[in-house]
Amino acid sequence: MLNEFIEKILVHERDRKGSIQTTQEVEIYFNFVGRFVPPAFGEAELTPEELEEIRKREERKDRLHQNYLKRKASGAQKRYEDKIKKRKKAEIEAKKAAIRAEDIAKGVFVPCQQFTAERADERSTNSMNITYTQNGDYLIPNIIIRKTKPHRTLRQTSQGVSGNAPPDTVQ
Repeated sequence: MLNEFIEKILVHERDRKGSIQTTQEVEIYFNFVGRFVPPAFGEAELTPEELEEIRKREERKDRLHQNYLKRKASGAQKRYEDKIKKRKKAEIEAKKAAIRAEDIAKGVFVPCQQFTAERADERSTNSMNITYTQNGDYLIPNIIIRKTKPHRTLRQTSQGVSGNAPPDTVQ
């Protein structure tokens, strides 16, 4: 029901991108009224202490942003991000290795180096005798697909359904 009263909502860009404490303007246009700003949403009177705190916070944000722009222009930011990315990747790989070692100890995971063709044959079912070829760390199953005879195709004729019969032949 509320949607019937609202014509459109405009959400403007944030005053400062990448900042946690920032403001953003939202305009709500009602049908037959236009933009409506409630009187309680006017400018609030701030104390001198609050104004000083806001000014200091904005100065700090400006200083940090200018430093970031300098680092980005000199290439130092890219080097820093690459260093952090390498460190995080190493941490993730170490966590993966620890989990893998734990799984190997429990018998849940078997690395490809330990999974030999003989063991693969032991695991294969009696109905299918699958052999494997090692390609790097992977074991690729040697699957042979036998050629089969084509299935009969059914054709609709005026006399009914016939299998593999030419259209002019009557059965």
